[in-house]
Amino acid sequence: MQLVAVDKLHKAHWMHRDIKLDNILLDAAGNVVLADFGLAYDFSNGDMAYGRFGTPGYCSPQVIGYLPYSCKADIYSLGVILQLMIYGTVSTYSYGKCLRSYSSVPSQYPHEKTVDPTKNYVINDLIRSVRTNLECFSGLS
Repeated sequence: MQLVAVDKLHKAHWMHRDIKLDNILLDAAGNVVLADFGLAYDFSNGDMAYGRFGTPGYCSPQVIGYLPYSCKADIYSLGVILQLMIYGTVSTYSYGKCLRSYSSVPSQYPHEKTVDPTKNYVINDLIRSVRTNLECFSGLS
């Protein structure tokens, strides 16, 4: 599963910095594989990353705003992928706001649709799993 690969990467003190659909592959056995580590960053010294790297539609507001960022930027990219899986699209409204002001991420998307109960269960389970298991979220309120 994609989350396991990202968790292992972060525990090894590396950020991927370009998590997107194009970099999620399936091997011959049908296992999910994370690919393209060309922009990966070693944060073993506790360093924050700087600079705009990755694919803009998947980047966190901090990356877009040229602010220092941690491995949480990879988690943001996973959130974009989750939104794509649920809605089939990413809100260009929220991305446009991020380009103008990194702190202007809306809490509601203007194109939100009703999500069937099965997807709601999966979403809540994924969020709970991420908050419980991923090292990046330690200290997050």
